[in-house]
Amino acid sequence: MSQPPFYISDWNALARLVSDYEKNGIYLVTGTNSAHHCLPLLRAKWASAPFEIMEIQTGEKNKTLETVTGIWNRLLEKGATQHSLLICLGGGVVCDMAAFAASCFKRGMPFVLIPTTLLSMVDASLGGKTGVNLQNIKNQIGTFSNPEAVFMFPEFLESLPQREILSGFAEIIKHAVLQGPKAFQMISEVDPLHPGSLLPVLENSIRFKLKMTRQDLLEKGKRKVLNFGHTIGHALESYSMEGDPNSLTHGEAVALGMWIEAALSKEVCRLPETVFLRIKTLILKHFDLYPLKKEAVETILGLMFHDKKRTLPQRINFTLLEAMGKPVIDCYPSEQAIRKGLELLVSR
Repeated sequence: MSQPPFYISDWNALARLVSDYEKNGIYLVTGTNSAHHCLPLLRAKWASAPFEIMEIQTGEKNKTLETVTGIWNRLLEKGATQHSLLICLGGGVVCDMAAFAASCFKRGMPFVLIPTTLLSMVDASLGGKTGVNLQNIKNQIGTFSNPEAVFMFPEFLESLPQREILSGFAEIIKHAVLQGPKAFQMISEVDPLHPGSLLPVLENSIRFKLKMTRQDLLEKGKRKVLNFGHTIGHALESYSMEGDPNSLTHGEAVALGMWIEAALSKEVCRLPETVFLRIKTLILKHFDLYPLKKEAVETILGLMFHDKKRTLPQRINFTLLEAMGKPVIDCYPSEQAIRKGLELLVSR
C-alpha cells in the first residue's frame, strides 16, 4: 500500500483528479463548520463540479458507526458505485469517518481528503488510518486505507478558532519532540500561534509524518513512535467525553499525555530532567491543566487497557523518550508508575 500524493494550495491538481470521476458520480461529506466556512471557497474555485453534498454532525461523540451508516445509506440511495468518488472535506472527525465509510462501501470506493483544520492537516489526513469510536473509546473500529490524494489549502485555517489551532499545534509539538532539538527549538519560537506563523512548521510536520508512515504503513514497527503522548492522551480524551460538556479536544488530551509520558520516560528510559522540563514548560505555556479527582485515576487506567496499541494482555504499551529525538517503542511501565504519572493531574 503505497503513500498517496499530497498537494498544498494546488486547486488545479484537485480539479484534474476529480474530473476523472464525473461520469461515475462525485459525493462530498463535510461537517457543519466546514460546510459554512470552507465549502463556499471550494465552490468558488471549482464552480462546475457536480457533487452531491452530505453534511454530518461532527465532534467525537458523533464519531460512531451510526453516523457512518448514515453516509452509507445516502450513498446507496443516490446510486453511488464502487467507481464513484467520495470527497472528505473537514477536520479529523470527518476525515476519519468519511474515509472509513469509503473504505468499506461496496468493499472500497476511491476517496480524496481535504483537511480543513490544523489537526487534520498534520494528523488525520496522513498515514492511511480511518476509524470510528466505540462506546466513547477512541478509534476502536477502523481500517488502513489510502486516499487517491490529500489536498491541503492553508487558507481554510483562517476561520479556525484559537482552540482548534492549539489542538493541531499539539501534534506539531509531538513531531518536533520526535525529530530532535533543532525542530523543537523551531516550534518553541512560534509565538503567537496563528496560521501565518505556523506555515513553516506545518510543512515540516507534514513531511515528518509522511516519512514515518512511508516506512511502516501498517504500524508494525517504526511508525509506533507517532504514538508518543497518545496512550494517556486517548484515555484522557475518552474520560472527558463521558461526562464533561466541555470535553478535551484531541490535541489538548495529547498535549497533557505528552507531559505525563515524558514524566514516565524519566523513570523507564532515563530521560534527562532538563529535557523533561523543556517539554513540560512548552506544553503548559500553551495548554491548560485538566484537573482530575483522585478516583478518576483508576477509571483512566482502565480505559488504557482498551487502547488499540496494546499487545500484551495485562500490560499497557507506550512510546516513551530516551532523549529529544530518540523515542523508544514498546515500553511497558508498571501500573504504579502510570498511576504516579496520572496523579500529576489530580487537583490538590
